[in-house]
Amino acid sequence: MKKIAVMGANAARQKTLVFEQLRPGEVNRAISMSEIPSGKGINFCRAVRNWNRADAVVVQFAGGDNGRYLVDALSKETLNAVTIPSRAPLRCCMTCIDRTNHTTTELIEPSGAADAAECDAFAAAFSEELAHCDGAAICGTLPGNTDPALYLRIAEMVASQKKPLLLDAFKNVEKLLSLPGVILKINREELTAFTGCPQVSTGIKYCFQHYPALRAVAITDGPDTAWASDGNTLFKFEIPPLPEVVNPIGCGDTASAVLLSELLNGTTLAEAFKSALGAASSNAESVIPAQFDAARGAELAGKIKVTSEAL
Repeated sequence: MKKIAVMGANAARQKTLVFEQLRPGEVNRAISMSEIPSGKGINFCRAVRNWNRADAVVVQFAGGDNGRYLVDALSKETLNAVTIPSRAPLRCCMTCIDRTNHTTTELIEPSGAADAAECDAFAAAFSEELAHCDGAAICGTLPGNTDPALYLRIAEMVASQKKPLLLDAFKNVEKLLSLPGVILKINREELTAFTGCPQVSTGIKYCFQHYPALRAVAITDGPDTAWASDGNTLFKFEIPPLPEVVNPIGCGDTASAVLLSELLNGTTLAEAFKSALGAASSNAESVIPAQFDAARGAELAGKIKVTSEAL
């Protein structure tokens, strides 16, 4: 089975609170709560395991009481992780689900930065894991004001081994996109912020014009039309509406995980992203991020309409 090394530097202790109705400015009592290790890298690995077409290991920073919780919880969940101890305490994120209004509110604590020695340890650990992997993913932000050069160190490491790299980040990534083999997978809002182009097709063209070494670009937009391109063909994916959205947190991470899992197994870009979007839709029906039903994901993928045109 293919294996993926995941850079998930900014992990989190995730609490999900469900309310019958969330009322801003008032005392709100939850009707249920769940708690899991999370962050984009961990969610990516959880989704890879659920899809079961690859294995994954996440490299992350963690410190303080929340960091100790994270390491213990990952062990109990049997998710593969390499944790770099950090002097900065791990953040806690809280998802608040309003069942009456069908809304989800995310509260995110600030993260402390990793210092130079911790970044060196991170790079060394990632290098060791990458040697045994077929591809890699960079998921999400760096904690606090950690030196963004860590992104480039990891990406150059992957490029030097001629392995594909999925990039699910858009800040401080310009140098990364000039490296060969990068698959840029972000959402529509992030694409607009990165390129300045309000139209998705124009934004994708911008990416290939400015970064011709890109392997592919894939853009999600929640339940709306998704897009992907290999630089020649532009694919559009019409996603059917779900009967109910329970929790959208982790849908993007699920899409990234399934997309790279399928590409590493030789699936075409259009089919791989179609599967990714089906899995992401299934994730929206689950309370726990990236803990979706793979069979349901495949079923939903089969209902997605794909069209194509020249980019």
